[in-house]
Amino acid sequence: MDIMSAISHEEFMPHGYCLLWQPGLLWSSAVFDILITLSYYSIPLALVYFVRKRTDFEYRWILTLFAAFIVLCGTTHLLGAILLWKPLYYLDVAVKAATALVSVFTAVVMWPLIPKLLALPSHKQLELANAGLKESERRYRLLVGVSPYCIHEIGLDGLMLSMNGAGVAMLGLKEEKEAIGAAYLDAVSGNDKERIGALMQNAFKGATSHFEFDSTGKAPRRFKSCFVPIRDADGNVLKLMGITEDITARKEAEEKLFESENKYRSLFQEMVSGFALNEVVFDEQGEPVDY
Repeated sequence: MDIMSAISHEEFMPHGYCLLWQPGLLWSSAVFDILITLSYYSIPLALVYFVRKRTDFEYRWILTLFAAFIVLCGTTHLLGAILLWKPLYYLDVAVKAATALVSVFTAVVMWPLIPKLLALPSHKQLELANAGLKESERRYRLLVGVSPYCIHEIGLDGLMLSMNGAGVAMLGLKEEKEAIGAAYLDAVSGNDKERIGALMQNAFKGATSHFEFDSTGKAPRRFKSCFVPIRDADGNVLKLMGITEDITARKEAEEKLFESENKYRSLFQEMVSGFALNEVVFDEQGEPVDY
């Protein structure tokens, strides 16, 4: 006894009797039901492919529900073709009951989901948003590129992510790629490294800081810089941005001015005899008249 015989009932007649076994009606009905079944079965495959490729799609579960619903609908048409020859009416009712349950559940959950799906940005909106982002990025890169200050980004591992042309020149390098991947603290003198390292760790936790430090090398230079945390939409720190200025010449000028002031202050304080600065006023004939 095969499966068909086990689940069929001899007291029922195949649906073919209703069509009087006319070949035209019989085979047309069977072929169309099978074509509908194949079409229905192909749609879930497309949905499964989409779900697997678009793992970022928030409502993947509704597509899975649609796939189940469509498979059941296709199965009802498949049974419609089989019923022409085999009276599997109990199986047909069972499949229709399952289809009805899934259909009702899909309809119930679908309507509350409509406002959320409508809120998703359209392809046109995404294109406009991307165009705006590209323009904003272009302006940002232009500003960064022409800035006289070193503008750089630091990863959470303390390594350089990017640097503008001014920064590359400031470090005496030829290309940006020479700076990328280098440890930020490697450019900081030993006397300042611990202090700047602590500021960097605080910046990773979200604190902005401004500071000065001496660089490494045979001819150390003085820099003024900052750590500014860059956050994602959830407020988590992604990286740090810094703007660094070479203030070596300014510091040297300030030190020379300070030394000059101290020198003359000491000179005046140690003088034994005083002196005065007078201005003599002459008349038209060249004779002194006042002072």
